[in-house]
Amino acid sequence: MLRGKTGISAALVCMAMLAVAGCTQTSGGGTPSPSSGAPATGNTASSARPSTAGGANTAPAITNPLDVSKFMADPCLSITSAQAAKLTISSQGQRLNVDIGEACDWKYGTNLEFDVGVSYIIPEGGNGLQNLYNQKAAGQYDQGYFEPTTIDGYPAVYEEGSDNRPKGQCSLSVGINEQTFITVLNNGSGNVCGGTEKIASAVVETIKRG
Repeated sequence: MLRGKTGISAALVCMAMLAVAGCTQTSGGGTPSPSSGAPATGNTASSARPSTAGGANTAPAITNPLDVSKFMADPCLSITSAQAAKLTISSQGQRLNVDIGEACDWKYGTNLEFDVGVSYIIPEGGNGLQNLYNQKAAGQYDQGYFEPTTIDGYPAVYEEGSDNRPKGQCSLSVGINEQTFITVLNNGSGNVCGGTEKIASAVVETIKRG
């Protein structure tokens, strides 16, 4: 479903503009915990996220970079039908046209009331996940969260400029190569970040297969 500047599109604009100015994201809906087999919800766009100058060069190295050109051209290829069935989300994703690029959205829930979205982001500086570390050094996450982790051997960060996890929103970015990272932005409830991790892991698995 295409949406306007509220809901999904508003969240995408906030994510893209994080390095320029603070942006508070709102959320709603629900997200099953990983044990339920359903993911967290959210949407992001394939677009350049502005780069913030400065910051220590602290992003972990990516020892096995992946080619994501196929998936940047069509983000809906990021989750296979078999993965979708296992994750209990809709089998076919729907591309979203928003101001800052392209996104793919999958629905789930008893009434298909929730969403999960995936994006591929190349910052203007072409520095991949390092751009988020630069943003952290510049104080962009002082009112939010920035928690490094790994997804299937790839460096990742749970990150948002405002901490909306109590409201059911969680964002996870994963470095795929030195220029690109993927982001899963979720809106829901329950173990929202646990669901985010499951989706991110499925996407990395798909990219590895090519």
